[in-house]
Amino acid sequence: MRVCTSILLLILATPLLKAQDYAIMNLTDENAVAAMPFSISRVIPFDRGLGLFLNTNNPNAVSDLLGAGKLQAQLSDNQSGTEKLVPLSLGKAVWCPDSDTPVYLSLNAPLPDRGGKNPARIEYFLEAAVSLGPELDLAIGNDPDFILLIEER
Repeated sequence: MRVCTSILLLILATPLLKAQDYAIMNLTDENAVAAMPFSISRVIPFDRGLGLFLNTNNPNAVSDLLGAGKLQAQLSDNQSGTEKLVPLSLGKAVWCPDSDTPVYLSLNAPLPDRGGKNPARIEYFLEAAVSLGPELDLAIGNDPDFILLIEER
């Protein structure tokens, strides 16, 4: 990803979103070829990194971008000036009717058997194997059409 170059080519599409302890900036190119298939509603630290919960009506479009290598994540260390690609995986959090705690599954995993009851709620998330801190930010996007920049507040 050419984040530095792309940011110059992008316009701010939405205001800065604050999600718990993280700030999220949605950047899109005014001449974007691809529509943004999701936005990030919240960020939750996982034991393996960060869970980036998505607003999407089409998780398969997100999965297709990942599978085609078009949706990438880059961790930038602004102090040292280094960047590295970070793997992403798509999953779903499933809330069963009798539980306040979700079950975290990969996208294609079958839903838990709850005696024929439908899930109370399903949310989709990207999992990034990173931790953020001072001078670190995570850019996720289909460059140059859209980029989501995530920083710890």
